[in-house]
Amino acid sequence: MPLVLIHTRLLMVCSVFLICSLLSAQKNETPLSIAKTSTHQIELRHDNDFFVFRDRYYTTGSFITYRNALKNSSFSNGKEQLEIAILQQYYTPNNIKSNKVEDFDRPYVGYLGISTGWSFAGNSEFLLFKVGTGMMGPIAGAEEFQGLFHSSGGIDTPPWAAQIKNSVHINFQTTYAKEWQLALNPMSVRIALKPSLAFGTKDIYLQPEAVLYFGKRNPITSSSAYNQIGVLDREFYFSFGAAYRRVLHNSLLEGHPRHDSSVFLVEAEKGLVLFNYEFVYRAGRNTYKLAQNYVSKESEATKAHITFGFIIARSF
Repeated sequence: MPLVLIHTRLLMVCSVFLICSLLSAQKNETPLSIAKTSTHQIELRHDNDFFVFRDRYYTTGSFITYRNALKNSSFSNGKEQLEIAILQQYYTPNNIKSNKVEDFDRPYVGYLGISTGWSFAGNSEFLLFKVGTGMMGPIAGAEEFQGLFHSSGGIDTPPWAAQIKNSVHINFQTTYAKEWQLALNPMSVRIALKPSLAFGTKDIYLQPEAVLYFGKRNPITSSSAYNQIGVLDREFYFSFGAAYRRVLHNSLLEGHPRHDSSVFLVEAEKGLVLFNYEFVYRAGRNTYKLAQNYVSKESEATKAHITFGFIIARSF
């Protein structure tokens, strides 16, 4: 069975299972259950630019994540979590009608991968370390997956000409956050500084970021802002983030850093500006997020781009 069909069926089965669980849980949820704790969570996330009437650059991403809160932490002043995720992302040029390389402003490429992560959450600090590995190129199944989606909706499928060639990647990422609370609930105001670093064969970059949170939000150790599970107190807040990314290498544009004989590659922009808006609502064991992400042009010929992200999660 083709790899893309396995991934598609797995995503569909998990999506249906989680949505059914959410619907049935809503009927049985009681006020007391909001105060209960959980140690596990399954999350579905889908990124798409369809809602801004675009079909270019980072056009779709699908993620399934499982998280587990460790009962016995090695740290007396915080808590630890583990996570594992599978993901598929694909990228297309602005002109998806032509099959001529000279009409492209970036190459076609797909990425299919798996990542694992460990995090520590303290009273005012957060640390995340992730390791990811995956396949880039036609083997990632992005062309077939997009073709399946487009054909089901009666939309023309892009030609996927001159894709970046197959390669295997490994990447490491670490994020640290320091947070300050400026006002208390129910309309709290918090600010966080979140520098992150990625290095490996897929991405190499340094990214300082500042995030503002407004609304009813829990402390770091139990907040969905940091994907924390445990105490499930209700949350309803809005966040705005701004970041600058210093890029040293981006294989989704430049190919594998060691050697890549792909027909068409472009040089990545060294400095990117990113903005993020997110609305979050958590009630009992269910969490819902709606995000909008902006990134400035990633190569000389491309333009700035906006995508939306939809996230639902169930804790148990």
